[in-house]
Amino acid sequence: MSRFYVKPEDAKGEKIFVSGQEAHHALNVMRLKVGDKITAFDGTGREYIGLIEETGKATLTIKIDKVIKPKKGKAYCITLAQAVPRMDKMDYIIQKATELGADSVIPIRTHRTVTRFTKDRISAKIKRWERIALESSKQCGRSQVTKIGEYADFKDLLSRIEAYDLVIMPCLAGVDKKGLKKELNGFSVGSMLIIIGPEGGFDSDEIKIAAAMGVSFISLGENTRKCDSA
Repeated sequence: MSRFYVKPEDAKGEKIFVSGQEAHHALNVMRLKVGDKITAFDGTGREYIGLIEETGKATLTIKIDKVIKPKKGKAYCITLAQAVPRMDKMDYIIQKATELGADSVIPIRTHRTVTRFTKDRISAKIKRWERIALESSKQCGRSQVTKIGEYADFKDLLSRIEAYDLVIMPCLAGVDKKGLKKELNGFSVGSMLIIIGPEGGFDSDEIKIAAAMGVSFISLGENTRKCDSA
């Protein structure tokens, strides 16, 4: 069954009104027609099952047969703060973070971050990452869409960590570290922030600041991982 995203405000009463890119995909790529069964989700956890009732040149109307209410929310919330790597590796990271259930991803800039953005370019990038998160949610069957946060400096991110119950940061050297399993032992309720550094890792000043702020440093094992697989 075809699965599409709709804005919550487009589901009115017993009908869903679809336009824009989703309608184009349904009509011109999937070649759906009146009478075809369809599943839609609104990114908040709610899903709809229905039949295409009417199509236009760039619109379609779905008659809702069944509404699947959001499942009981999980007891924890995971945010990934990722130093933006070179090339298009961030696209892959957003995709996999969505598939693995991350609630939000915050792109960050650290001292060793190679990729730098102008205001216009980062705005375009965030829109691209939002589209990737949406498409990944559609593909993997999630009824919620991973939120992409605003591009932030590492120090600015640390100034907001009191909002999280647990903050962990993989680190290669220079500090005492716990194993990931040991650090997560007993954590089942609350909000977690995972901070992943750039290709060259965090510099000594960033590590000192993070330690002073109470960040928990962890080891991911003996092997050094790339930033897009950490």
